[in-house]
Amino acid sequence: MVIDIRTRLEEIGIQLDASIFPIVMNGGLVLPSRPSVSHSTLGEELLNEKKSSRPTQSGASEATRQQPGTRTSFARASQPGRAWATGAASPFTLCTADDELYPRLSEVNVAYPGAIIHRQEEGFWLLIESLLLPDVGRKALFVVAVMPQTGRVVAWGYWHICCVGVSWIGPRHTNYPDGSICAFDVVDGSWQYGDSLVKLLDFYTVWAVRHLYLEYFGKWPGPQASANHIERLFEFKDDEWCGCSVPRGTYRNCCKQQDIAKVTPRAALSFWLFSQRCYRCPPAKVTAFAKSSVNPPTLGSTFASI
Repeated sequence: MVIDIRTRLEEIGIQLDASIFPIVMNGGLVLPSRPSVSHSTLGEELLNEKKSSRPTQSGASEATRQQPGTRTSFARASQPGRAWATGAASPFTLCTADDELYPRLSEVNVAYPGAIIHRQEEGFWLLIESLLLPDVGRKALFVVAVMPQTGRVVAWGYWHICCVGVSWIGPRHTNYPDGSICAFDVVDGSWQYGDSLVKLLDFYTVWAVRHLYLEYFGKWPGPQASANHIERLFEFKDDEWCGCSVPRGTYRNCCKQQDIAKVTPRAALSFWLFSQRCYRCPPAKVTAFAKSSVNPPTLGSTFASI
């Protein structure tokens, strides 16, 4: 039986709303977890679920999430994608024996075939493609900067449509002002430097699928986080998860009225001016790199300007 994209997205969204992380297969193909969660039980799941940690933007609480980074082979995922680049971008030539992430690059090339690495003095860039969903007509392209000296990883997401090109994924759940991916809340410990890069890329992949869901259904599926009440009012929809530290279901049923009561005209204007002045947008040289896959910007100059 052929399942259309909208139906598959809807099932994934229902499960994310119930804090069930989807399955991410080799190549970044995302499938719903099992068993499925029906619409009739969704409200009860949201209200009665006991969480051992704050829900993350990656879509699940630590207690109930299907852990990313565990792969299942899939024939389509093994189709050739981008090859490892030559010269400075060749695999496994990075002289960072003490870096915790270096030994994990072989895992990345298995889980996300066709990954490209560009080595630089400060670290390395990764270009990763994810299939997302069968027959969706586009892939996600992740531009990932890894900086061992500072223990920092920053990434940007792009839609990659054959014969059309690439376009930035955002602005929801991206950072000010550089438009980089915000796929989970760092306070949850969902991922930290030294953990599996595959696990991190799985978070990015599901983040891109959630953007697809937002495009199709007009709401962000699953848990999300924002400690700023004005940001919640500006961005969150009534039927989305609340982003407070202890959400009680949807934003409408949790913090919306309290957020409205706390807003002052001055605070709202201040946030609006900040968000417009620091409008989220990836650096032009990062986007150029995403389009060409060659000649990446230097890590030092990229982050000095952000």
